[in-house]
Amino acid sequence: MSCTCPTHDLPPPPPGYRRNQKLMAAPMRWMGLSCRRHATLSALRLARPLTALETVQLHLHGWMCGMCRRVPDQFDRIARLFQAADEAGLLGEVAPPDPAVREAWRARLREIGG
Repeated sequence: MSCTCPTHDLPPPPPGYRRNQKLMAAPMRWMGLSCRRHATLSALRLARPLTALETVQLHLHGWMCGMCRRVPDQFDRIARLFQAADEAGLLGEVAPPDPAVREAWRARLREIGG
């Protein structure tokens, strides 16, 4: 069975990432420093100030994981892009989604663990 999702069309990660994952994945998860947690903290940083522990987790994971190192900067750039688009009036008014669509999104998020 072959998968047609875009994730499987991506090139494999570099060898350094695989080596790092073998060495550091278990200790990083034990300390609550998974790549998913790093991305979550990077996004939360835009919404509210992080606690001291969250800041340490964010910086420590970025220091250890080369693949995640640029994620906070990428989130910052996306936020600035949307802010500039909003200031330029390019976003316009956004109508709330239909309740059926909203429920379908929530169900899908629950499926993927979000």
